[in-house]
Amino acid sequence: MIWKKLFQGDKTLWVIFFFLVVISLVEVYSASSTLAYQGRMMTPILKHTAFVILSIGTIIVVSRFNAVTLKYMGGGLYFISLGLLIIAAFSGTSINGASRWIPLPFGLTFQPSEVMKIALVMVAAFVYTLLGHVSAKKRFAWFLVLTAVPLLIIAKDNLSTAILIAVFFFFISWIGSAPSKYLFWLCVVGLGTALLAYLLLLTLPGETLSKISNRAPTWKNRIVSDPALKEMTPAQRDSMMYVITDDNFQESHAKIAIARGGLFGVLPGNSIERDILPQAFSDYIYAIIIEEMGFIFGGSTYPSGLLHPFF
Repeated sequence: MIWKKLFQGDKTLWVIFFFLVVISLVEVYSASSTLAYQGRMMTPILKHTAFVILSIGTIIVVSRFNAVTLKYMGGGLYFISLGLLIIAAFSGTSINGASRWIPLPFGLTFQPSEVMKIALVMVAAFVYTLLGHVSAKKRFAWFLVLTAVPLLIIAKDNLSTAILIAVFFFFISWIGSAPSKYLFWLCVVGLGTALLAYLLLLTLPGETLSKISNRAPTWKNRIVSDPALKEMTPAQRDSMMYVITDDNFQESHAKIAIARGGLFGVLPGNSIERDILPQAFSDYIYAIIIEEMGFIFGGSTYPSGLLHPFF
């Protein structure tokens, strides 16, 4: 009876949730085993377990709130996360060249953009349901402003999250019956911005890009091939495809992990690349998941948000 009282709601969703939680615990533990050489193997799994317990408790508490309470919670969460985003942008902890983290006690760090994702979902529900009496044009305008402000802050150091939020905004607006002409111009502006950013990355030198964003040189390296390759003959370029250098080390070993996984994987605990890829238990966890669980199971965990992609 106590389980029924605690875990109310759709049983199917709870089963899926706990299935993904178990996968995440197994994979983080497996991917962090390389830290046994340094005597701190348990640190990532203990940290991850703490977050899992906190998330389960949060779900149990929030599931008991009614729609009116959630409305005000969504607004409060939005402005709190927006304030934290601003703090992280100007005085946050820099990890891998990105100032997107806020330090917490006990050596933990906090990423406000993750909270903003939840806040925007709640804001979208408020705009497109509780504001049903407002015209579609005004609902679209409200949601656009509320999404654009954090989007611009996040994009500077976390482009992948910004793109995810932009795609979420478009599809929610489409489902919410936003005027077609606004969605059309939104696509035009989005594609134009992407094209301009692409041209800037191609033309501006690395020093200039660094002044715009610490992550800009990394973005450029992901879309621009090594100039030295252009001077090689086709035969030389083909031979270089299989040479692992400092520049392509992480990319190459991530691809090796994915290739080893195949459809069904090598099973948890049998990864080889976890001992080679840097930060295998965090930045490159998805490559390890594919290696150990294959495309079939690994692909099903990606949309959950519980396990971070490696790119």
